Amino acid sequence: MGECCSYCQNYLTSGLAVEHKLPKNLFPELELEWSNFLLACSTCNSIKNEKVKMEDEILWPDLNNTLIALKYSEGGFDSMSEELRDDRLNARAQSLINLVGLDRHEADGWTNPRGRDKRWLKREECWKFAEISRSV
Repeated sequence: MGECCSYCQNYLTSGLAVEHKLPKNLFPELELEWSNFLLACSTCNSIKNEKVKMEDEILWPDLNNTLIALKYSEGGFDSMSEELRDDRLNARAQSLINLVGLDRHEADGWTNPRGRDKRWLKREECWKFAEISRSV
């Protein structure tokens, strides 16, 4: 995943967290399992907290192709892709969005970000940069 958050894809400059996919409090036997670790920004890690109860309820960035499951749109919007034709995959993709708050944006009709959560703004800036780079 490089130097980016496994969930929101924002560049990790500092404040990164080695995140336990399945919470170590609920799954102590997986606390030191390599397959249970992902790099995450501190925002995604704190939003996720201990919400996951079962591994197969989420599309995981290290196991599933979340670039197909999620739609990245102009303005820094992340939503579920219309390409998913399977109800189970739809539910798992939506669970990922809800898990780390990928649906948070300051635009009307979206879940408002809380506190210092500026991930949407970073996604918006990246989209603008990509548009400028593509037109050059």
